[in-house]
Amino acid sequence: MRCLIVTHNFPRWGGDISGNFIFELVSRFTRTDVNVLAPWSRGADVTTQYRLPSSKRLKVNRFKYGAPPLPEIAYRGNMQKVILRSPLHLISFASFSISMTSAAARLSRWADVINAHWLIPGGFSASLGSIYHKKPMVITMHGTDSVLFMKFRRYLRFDLPIFRNLKAITVVSSFIADTVRPFVPPHIRIEVIPMPVNEKAFRPELRKSIKQEFDIIYVGRLTAQKNLSNLLKAIAILRDRFKLEAKALIVGNGPELHNLKELARNYGIGELVHFAGSVSPSQVPNQMARARVIAMLSVREGFGMSILEGMRMGLPQVASNDGGMRDIVLDGATGYLVPPDDADSAAAAIYKILSDPILYQKMSRLSTRRAEEAFSSEKLARKFEDVLLWAAKTVK
Repeated sequence: MRCLIVTHNFPRWGGDISGNFIFELVSRFTRTDVNVLAPWSRGADVTTQYRLPSSKRLKVNRFKYGAPPLPEIAYRGNMQKVILRSPLHLISFASFSISMTSAAARLSRWADVINAHWLIPGGFSASLGSIYHKKPMVITMHGTDSVLFMKFRRYLRFDLPIFRNLKAITVVSSFIADTVRPFVPPHIRIEVIPMPVNEKAFRPELRKSIKQEFDIIYVGRLTAQKNLSNLLKAIAILRDRFKLEAKALIVGNGPELHNLKELARNYGIGELVHFAGSVSPSQVPNQMARARVIAMLSVREGFGMSILEGMRMGLPQVASNDGGMRDIVLDGATGYLVPPDDADSAAAAIYKILSDPILYQKMSRLSTRRAEEAFSSEKLARKFEDVLLWAAKTVK
């Protein structure tokens, strides 16, 4: 089988983390030759070819768009926010969309099935080639585009004529599946298939050579949706009520950084919380290895990739029960799920894990085992490939 992957986010060179979960997925396909269509960026080759372990072929085709003074909009963070920075960014997005649609239409002739990652821009850009060449399409929705879909669902409807060859939608969590299912026509199949982690990078052995100098770690954007204010409150409760001065490492950047630093000072925990800022993606495993527990109390989190990464390294988890992290954390076994607005429950869960060495070791071992068994790259790739093969066979 031959599959065209259309995405605005894919590794540009060796070691690049951008969209690496898609590379981790498709590089484990055993029954499919893959063409990836992704935007070009300075320093990247226009085409790259890989020979997969299965002897299948993976070719990356990068399309160019715009020209100076139009700014690059790919690989700059959340594209929905990037394109709203200025009129030039909007013009650049128009050029981007036209170039992606044109390239996807050209490459669609080769494919048996088209897989677009993210509804916008990939889903819409890939649909034209799907219609023109009569090729079945599968759309993969991640957390960010599911939020956008719900916001504009009156206009982004899956019963639009451009989606007439859409056979299936894969989503990264059951939370997203439940969110979008009422708006998806019954003839379109919905499958929950998370994206895999980089198993070579997030290894539990890494923690043996690095001192765990922090009790808690958070990795991600510093936005209101991530609800870090409640994590800071939980740290203050740990100190005041449980007499535990838990040190926390906050890895990431975002618009809430200043407010969070001020809140930590107001709680009197400024010396307990270290804001590391953004770090190189290749350094994230080393940062995780410095901590004992990973925490994320986000509101309506689409999946929670960093929680899965921490789980694979053997970090027990304290996570929100509001969103996709319910698919990852086994409550009471690998960690605890708590309401995102309940700092008392979060503090109690963290204290229970940190204060009981036997429980900690048990949760740590089970975390690694669950990540390896339930979320192995091979298992996820096989399930994803099954959906693509099914969609390809729907064409008479």
